[in-house]
Amino acid sequence: MVDVDLALSILQNKVRRQILERLVREPHYPMQLAELIGVSQQAIMKHLKELERGDFVAKMKVPSEKGGPPRTIFRVCEAFSLRIDLGPDLFKIERRKLPSGGPLRLSSKLPE
Repeated sequence: MVDVDLALSILQNKVRRQILERLVREPHYPMQLAELIGVSQQAIMKHLKELERGDFVAKMKVPSEKGGPPRTIFRVCEAFSLRIDLGPDLFKIERRKLPSGGPLRLSSKLPE
């Protein structure tokens, strides 16, 4: 189970949410994210470390297309739902593995 306070503190940052918006569609290199979002690559790396700490993203090594050393790419590997209700189930968090075919095949509806 995810710690609610940790999840909220990580997700309160707009740049981190923008990173997740990109990574939920497809894996990216930090340099790609920096160009797409419009912040420095150093800032992207700092935010990716925080997202890793909260288990929102994972990194993996991929072979270089130009024959150099492997490059690090980041991806979202689990779906994450945080629902806030003013009632008995005030904070409900659910994690699930992404289905084959990628994150875009997820239902946008939370389970009952």
